[in-house]
Amino acid sequence: MKKKVTVRRVLALLLICVLMLAACGKKKKDAEPEAEAAAAAEEAAAVEEEVPAEEPEPVDDGILENGLFSITIPEQFIGGYEAETSDNTITVFDKASKEANCGGYVFGVEAYENPDDYAMAPGIVKIGELTGGDGKLYDIVLSHPTDVQYDFNNEETQKFYKDFYEASEEIANALVSTDGGSYTAGAGMKGEELYQDVLAKYVTAFTEEWDADQYAEEEMSPMYYAMTIMGETDLLNKIGYVYQDINSDGIEELLIGEIAEGDWKGVVYDIYTMVNREPAHAASGFGRNRIYVTESDTVCIEYSNGAADSGCYFAYLENNKGNLYPEVAFKVEVAEDETLKYLAGYGINDDGEWQWEELTEEDWNQRLSNFGEYNRFDYIPLAEVAAELMPAEEEAAEAAEGEEAAEAAEGEAAAEAAEGEEAAEAAEGEEAEAGEVETIGLANPWTDSTEEEASKLVPVSFVLPEGAENAAWSVMENTDGEPLVQMTFDYMDMTFTAREQAGAAEDADIAGMFYEWDSTEDTELAGWELPAKVSVAAGDNETAELCTWFDAENKTAYSLGVTAADLDGFDIRAVAEALCKAE
Repeated sequence: MKKKVTVRRVLALLLICVLMLAACGKKKKDAEPEAEAAAAAEEAAAVEEEVPAEEPEPVDDGILENGLFSITIPEQFIGGYEAETSDNTITVFDKASKEANCGGYVFGVEAYENPDDYAMAPGIVKIGELTGGDGKLYDIVLSHPTDVQYDFNNEETQKFYKDFYEASEEIANALVSTDGGSYTAGAGMKGEELYQDVLAKYVTAFTEEWDADQYAEEEMSPMYYAMTIMGETDLLNKIGYVYQDINSDGIEELLIGEIAEGDWKGVVYDIYTMVNREPAHAASGFGRNRIYVTESDTVCIEYSNGAADSGCYFAYLENNKGNLYPEVAFKVEVAEDETLKYLAGYGINDDGEWQWEELTEEDWNQRLSNFGEYNRFDYIPLAEVAAELMPAEEEAAEAAEGEEAAEAAEGEAAAEAAEGEEAAEAAEGEEAEAGEVETIGLANPWTDSTEEEASKLVPVSFVLPEGAENAAWSVMENTDGEPLVQMTFDYMDMTFTAREQAGAAEDADIAGMFYEWDSTEDTELAGWELPAKVSVAAGDNETAELCTWFDAENKTAYSLGVTAADLDGFDIRAVAEALCKAE
């Protein structure tokens, strides 16, 4: 029999089911957020594994380097520059100027094993030498731009650039070798380091009384020999030297010239420069082809072939070449109508001739003045070099005597010691005196003579003018051809020098007066009955006058010269005529 299910029992069962379903729903809803959070965490972890963490930017310490050296940029410029490097260079730019398309190039530091590789590059100067770790020697040079590299309308940029530019030399000279080598700022640039052997050669030449051929063989100016002919006996105190960088490459040149005053002060007889780190002779000047250096370090060569043909040209000394390259020339000529023509030359054609342009006198003088005044150097006498060299020369002479001579000297010294202290002191005194005699300067190339002896050397010789005093005759044998005869005398409160030489050429210059003559005129000499020339040169402190004539029948050349503070109104022809012997 089936049991009956009451309404109450059914309702109870329904309630139980509802409660159970509610509990299940609640558990499902609570689990969903937890699952979502776990999934998000897993996804974030995966993303974190895929994207690496950002590294911090490197700190700019200002150190720039290549394979040879490094430089350090000061803190004040860090952040405002860019740099490029190669095996031998470091180039630095102003960042703001570069980004503004103004170039921005500030400076470069470069190393060159061969000086010829950078010699002609513009804007480069040597600042020192680097010896690499492998022993190779490099010139270190500093380069700068040759045009504007910043925005001159931007004051802030302009100041940064200029400060950076001014600091460039100090930055470059703080250079450090990166391969175990060493750097020396200023090495291979100073004259006292470079030309000591050259100066020693000049001391030797003057003390050994070199002849004209020896000077020519060594490419030294003929003026030194000419000065000895003129009676100069102390060239060590008459000739001096100075160091000057005249081609703006950072390396000093050696200039040798006469210690003088007036127009001759600063005259240069020889120029030496450095070629591949060795001294090289660049140029020589002489009386009628004088060299000067202007305040702008341009070389000027003055020349004169008389008042009708004189001028000058300006040249620069080529870096690491030892050559003077002419840039511009100026000259004065006498035109057919006897007026003066003022000419300027601005180029040389394929035939080596100047291309001349005629100017007004005013324009000519203006262009000439653009080169500035001459440097009037205060030369250091070579006598000072001789004094410094003397101890070394004495040591070398002693070493050259050899071991045998040294042993003999020791034996003599021992014998002297045995003779007592007094004898040894006397011997030392004699040695000192002998040493002093050996250091005496040039001997006079002229040999004293008498009028009778001298007159035998020339067919028609001089006679002393009436009223002249203090006549002195001398002869120089070591000239080309026949001996040169000289007579000096005092006359009219002036000292005259008369010379004569038999067998001379008609155009022989025996006077030894190396002046740039302001005027030369043809004349006739009474008594001699010969044509003559009279030349005059007027300087700031003295005037020189020269008379020359030639006897074609006897093939004899004559000259008479005088210098004085004032020769205005003086006629040297009258004195020359008085030198002629009466029939």
